[in-house]
Amino acid sequence: MRGFVCLRAARVLIHRYSLSTSRWRTMTRFSYSDYIQLFRSNDARRERWQPKTLSPGDTGEHTGMEEVESNGWTALHEAAHQGHTDSLHKLLKSTGVSVDERTLLDQTPLMLAVQADHQECVWKLLEAGADPDICDQRRQTPLYKACEQVSVATVERLLLSGASVNQRCAHGRSALHEAAKLDSAQICKILLSYGANVNAGNTHSETPALEAAREGSSQSLKLLIQNGADVNLQSSNGSTALIEACTYGHIHTVKLLLRSQADANLSCITGEMALHAACRSGNSEIVSQLLPVSSRSRLSKSGLSPLHLAAESGHPAVLRQLLCSGWDPDSRDPTSRSCLQLAVLSRKSQAVMALLEARAEPEGGALLQALVQDQLEMVGLLLRFGAGVSFPALLMYTQSLPVLRELLEHGCPATTCFKCRHEDEEETGSKEGGQIKFCEWLGTARAPSSPSQVVDLLLDYVGNVRLCRRIIDLILSSPERESITERTTSPRRLLHFCRMKIRDQLGAHRLNSIHILPLPAPLRRYLLHSH
Repeated sequence: MRGFVCLRAARVLIHRYSLSTSRWRTMTRFSYSDYIQLFRSNDARRERWQPKTLSPGDTGEHTGMEEVESNGWTALHEAAHQGHTDSLHKLLKSTGVSVDERTLLDQTPLMLAVQADHQECVWKLLEAGADPDICDQRRQTPLYKACEQVSVATVERLLLSGASVNQRCAHGRSALHEAAKLDSAQICKILLSYGANVNAGNTHSETPALEAAREGSSQSLKLLIQNGADVNLQSSNGSTALIEACTYGHIHTVKLLLRSQADANLSCITGEMALHAACRSGNSEIVSQLLPVSSRSRLSKSGLSPLHLAAESGHPAVLRQLLCSGWDPDSRDPTSRSCLQLAVLSRKSQAVMALLEARAEPEGGALLQALVQDQLEMVGLLLRFGAGVSFPALLMYTQSLPVLRELLEHGCPATTCFKCRHEDEEETGSKEGGQIKFCEWLGTARAPSSPSQVVDLLLDYVGNVRLCRRIIDLILSSPERESITERTTSPRRLLHFCRMKIRDQLGAHRLNSIHILPLPAPLRRYLLHSH
């Protein structure tokens, strides 16, 4: 008999094993991506779900009090969410109803009523014994949600019902963080009276005072400071309330913090101080508040120059403030870039003008960057303030004919472009290694226009020149060929040589200001090739 029982049990086990194996084989017909897509579609359906409309007075008795929707919602959740106080009251009196029943998102009826700001429903649920400290999936409590809704009455009622004032959400934020962020001084005062931790930090060690400063919530910040908030506490990245207020340009908050002994010389882990943040944001009023209380030596040790940040961000008013305070316009950052170079690189023409007016040296690096970016206005600005053009290779950085003409008008030498002698190199067997000749560059894609147009323009600024055979080959089929051939094979006109001589005698400095020289208008147009 015992053997028969064992045999029967073995058959049952084998049958169950075969069923589970067949099910596993059926399941493994799908790929991993199929399962991921299936789960995502279920999540999407859950997110798209909206609670069904419950008419006032409907208690859900037609479906049974224990009936639960696929997302975990019951009639009690729906009544709380929709604010049907009468239905909620009847449901709470029914037997078998759990006042703290949770949905699939861990939302209780109390949480839904608070979110929708249905205060009467909140009162009813709390009177029925709802737990005010049950949190949802993001670990946010009804008190946190009430602060989010800026509902003073709900906050007071929850606290009277025993809600924990210092409970944190998944990001470590308390109800006081949310109230301070939204500048609800009244709620902040209530929370503090119930023992809220004024210096509690979230997961990034950001205090309520820091969040209030970031949002410019001056009223809440003032209340926090009066209740012992430390304005110099730093977050995990080293930021302070003052740095945050400067970053977002909240002048009233900055003044409040400075009056409350905020330290302007504390720095982030990147070395950035409050003055750096103000210069980047471009608020000149904040900069004027910070300059007297910022240590120049600490700013220098940080490796970041406020002047460079203002130039890069393009704030001329801030630049002028810093320059008037004695900052050197020709100082360089750790990568050896000048303020002028950063302003040109960022295409901030007003910042470039402010620096040039402060006698910043218009060195070649800034001009090269303007040429590479094809900024005609910036090139003209730098040239008018004396940027050097004696380097012939400047022409090879030009991206358009107007920029090339601007360089030539300000004295860039064009004669050197026609000094290549391939015939001489072939006869002597010598060649200048590593140097790209003008004719070689002219045939590349880097040239600003067609070779013939470039050559035709250059001939306006040179005397009698001879074209090398490479240039001749490049212009053979161009429309400008006849004009170029005529000007290079015949002697140039005396009028042309006179203009070249006068421009040479004037020099690059006077050429930059030729438009303001006391010259007759026809002579000025003649010298500027605009006759």
